[in-house]
Amino acid sequence: MNAAVNVSVQDGWLPEYARNGENSFVLPIVDTSMSDERQDEQDYNNLMNLLENEIVPTYYHNRDRWMRITKQSMRDVVPHFESNRMAHEYYEQLFNS
Repeated sequence: MNAAVNVSVQDGWLPEYARNGENSFVLPIVDTSMSDERQDEQDYNNLMNLLENEIVPTYYHNRDRWMRITKQSMRDVVPHFESNRMAHEYYEQLFNS
């Protein structure tokens, strides 16, 4: 909502809305059977690869695509993740259950 493009692993609320390269940048899922240290290393390598090969070049050399991603992110996030909707949902669950 603040014109920042999300870059993250696929956890929390991100899978509900993220579409890699359209409204965000999403790291590939790592094998959760690996040790935590190995998973962290793989996430780090995936992040550095995404930054070096997609995010930074898009930001600096393809401003039209960057703006499309930014605007699409705002269009997708605002209706589902704004605080009024969240407060209303909490109220409904708290007092109507």
